[in-house]
Amino acid sequence: MIEKFNFTSKAKTIFIAIGAIGLALIIIGMMSGKAEHTRFWANFLLCNFYFLSFSVIAVAWMSIQYLAKASWATVLKRIVEAISGYMIVGIAATVVMFLFSFVMMDGQKMGEYSIYSWLHIERPEILNDRILSGKRVLLNFWSFNIATFVLLGVWYYARQKYRSASMREDREGGLEFYNKQSKYSAAFLPFFGLSICLFNFLWLMSTEPKWFSTMYAVNIFIGGLVSTITIIALIAFILKRNNYLNQVNANHFHDLGKFMFGFSIFWMYTWLAQFLLIWYANMNDEIVYFLARMHGKWAILFWSNIIINFLLPFLGLMMRDAKRKYSYLIFVGCIMLVGRYVDWYLAIMPGTAGNAGQAGFGFLEIGFFMLFAGMFAYTVAYKLSKANLLASNHPFLEESFHHEI
Repeated sequence: MIEKFNFTSKAKTIFIAIGAIGLALIIIGMMSGKAEHTRFWANFLLCNFYFLSFSVIAVAWMSIQYLAKASWATVLKRIVEAISGYMIVGIAATVVMFLFSFVMMDGQKMGEYSIYSWLHIERPEILNDRILSGKRVLLNFWSFNIATFVLLGVWYYARQKYRSASMREDREGGLEFYNKQSKYSAAFLPFFGLSICLFNFLWLMSTEPKWFSTMYAVNIFIGGLVSTITIIALIAFILKRNNYLNQVNANHFHDLGKFMFGFSIFWMYTWLAQFLLIWYANMNDEIVYFLARMHGKWAILFWSNIIINFLLPFLGLMMRDAKRKYSYLIFVGCIMLVGRYVDWYLAIMPGTAGNAGQAGFGFLEIGFFMLFAGMFAYTVAYKLSKANLLASNHPFLEESFHHEI
């Protein structure tokens, strides 16, 4: 069955316009004098991490579907592949961030504009700190960069292997490529489980390098997984509204809704497990992270984060019909995507731009989100247009058409 997505000139113009408006707002925000370098790079990190995470986790999602032999998701396979295709754009953005935020600019010392305080190793408070000295093996310029790009490289290589096998399966048929992808999944998932934790520790937790939590990386990953599933549902909904993927029905959205519902509860479980242990132990090195967010200007966002990312999906998606009504499911999903931005804003801003007294919400924050959202939407639509919307020779495709729950 052949079904092609037409990436129209109108859609291209809209996505480019979103990115261009975002770039203009960033420039206005910087010229207004209310945003400094720290706030600029904190927003760059936030939005790059936000959209890059979706593409990385999409690869893991494909692996899970292969190992679980989940036939229901086969009609959504090309959407997941298209989301993973954004990874190369995210890697390019990471290179830009590291070149301009990490290395020397205009004769300044390395890391002068970086949001990672541990880069300023020449400062006595960094050099002589007991906690930071124990982390210096990992938290240094070379270890950080090598680890980051090795992980991104392996993830992108895995994505390309999946995509290549998927395209050949369309052309040649047979079970050979399905079996190959199943083997890739068995090898990739254990590596991914460890590597995503390291990635989250390096990129996010090290913005406050003296604080640490072993639950942190799992909580960040689960939040990203919920949002990736939500993005899959959103794209499927948009395609159906434009008369594509008519084989996707209420049963497929029901399953996506169940994952959105279930993993939002699991996100709350990991969040609460981390919070209660730190609160009960009341150790100075640990409790400082939450004290900074529970009081003052961050307090409203702190409690809103729990409401948007747990209470709303818990109550809003509990009933069966809520998961089967497309518009309602996507409405709740869009609020959850806003909640994920709030969640990761709280993870990054207080320890970076907040410490510098620059944190806020204005043109810069809106601009960066629009810029990256435009790039993400354009890339995903472009990738969708480069392959059949249905994995036509996948052995579970027919079963996926008749999925019913």
